[in-house]
Amino acid sequence: MIFDSKDDKVNRLKKDVHDMERRVESSLQKMNETIKTLNDIILRLQRENVQLRSERDFLVERHKKMLKRVPVPDLAAEINEKLVKPAAGKIRENAEFVQLLAKEGFVELKDQGPKRQAVARDPVSELKSTIIDVSSRSHGKSIDSLFEIVSRAGKIRADDAARRLNVHEVQIEEWAKILEDHEMVTLKKSPMGKMEIVKI
Repeated sequence: MIFDSKDDKVNRLKKDVHDMERRVESSLQKMNETIKTLNDIILRLQRENVQLRSERDFLVERHKKMLKRVPVPDLAAEINEKLVKPAAGKIRENAEFVQLLAKEGFVELKDQGPKRQAVARDPVSELKSTIIDVSSRSHGKSIDSLFEIVSRAGKIRADDAARRLNVHEVQIEEWAKILEDHEMVTLKKSPMGKMEIVKI
């Protein structure tokens, strides 16, 4: 090699240059293929992106239409109307009933007079003898009062009649049913759900 001629060196250089050109071409070809592949991937991703956007827009529009069709309930107001208000009304009625019972009581006891010593006592019969039937004494007057109120007004709600007569609404409803059985009044439900007593 030291004694190579000038032509041999040129030939070797040419060969090296040729090999280098071939390697560069091969590298360029691989780069072109890689760029082409990347370009294909980018184009495919763009097409898929456009398709996904159109599907998303379609689903959003469909969701909006479904929301318009389905009413969204106001749960707080619904719970208040269906649970809280009826429960508050029942509690108020029960409190009024308990106050009325505390004021008037269920039964009235006869005055037993001075205590006597009993030899063989029957507590059940003694208790029965001390009870006075209050309903027989005041029933006619109260039911008559209810009928007078209905006759004057033409119609009245059971809770209003209970306030006027100072009795519980349950008692008014019982009397109203008796009057209805005797065809003196008719019973209807008012728009607020209360019983209404109407004169015939």
